[in-house]
Amino acid sequence: MKIATLLIHYAIDHLTDVAVGQLVVQDREHDLFVVDCGSPEPHRNAEAPCILRLGKSRGLSGSLNWGMEQIGPGYDAVWHYTNDVTCVPDILRKLACFLQGRFPGGDPGLAAVQPSMPSWHTHLNPRPEQGWRYVAYLEWAAVLVNMAAWDDVGPLDEGFNFFAMDIDWCHRAREKGWKVAVDYYVRCGHPWRGTHNVTDFDIDEQAAIEYEYGMGKYGREDWQKLLMGEAE
Repeated sequence: MKIATLLIHYAIDHLTDVAVGQLVVQDREHDLFVVDCGSPEPHRNAEAPCILRLGKSRGLSGSLNWGMEQIGPGYDAVWHYTNDVTCVPDILRKLACFLQGRFPGGDPGLAAVQPSMPSWHTHLNPRPEQGWRYVAYLEWAAVLVNMAAWDDVGPLDEGFNFFAMDIDWCHRAREKGWKVAVDYYVRCGHPWRGTHNVTDFDIDEQAAIEYEYGMGKYGREDWQKLLMGEAE
């Protein structure tokens, strides 16, 4: 399985530097690409093998879509990774094994798998009993995506540009017969220190925009159901 990692960066160099340092020591081979989403000053990091600079920010989903277009064909899976995630060196190897069906509970029909992590979405939080679980949606912060599923489902909907693209993409995947899962054997940190916390990004305004967009796409009642979904 050939894997690429897309690390999303915007403006806050020290967050991305920490993430790069943790990604380059993963004990599973992968090609690391930093996607600089139109930062005022281009990101530079001597450890990063490849920095892709997007001239104008397209938000999180748009930047990931653009990154997927830039890396080209040949990858079996791509790790979508935001710079507010922390991980230890064996995370990618374990996720890759799960995606390939060689880890406990693994399922080759998975569209995507993510590690457990502290989250407002309770079905993603770490569990002392570990295990794994099919879920309705993941949190798009450290998701390993099966390229066969990506090609089938299509890119992230850029109408959900920061928060709800994961709910929408996972729903579309499940509609096509794919599954998504959380692997509780694996844990990442997610201390909510992301770019939007240290810039003038208006979280409430963006959340309202995406809520309205979701109602327009699915209808009020169905969108509410999708937002409340947890386990399959």
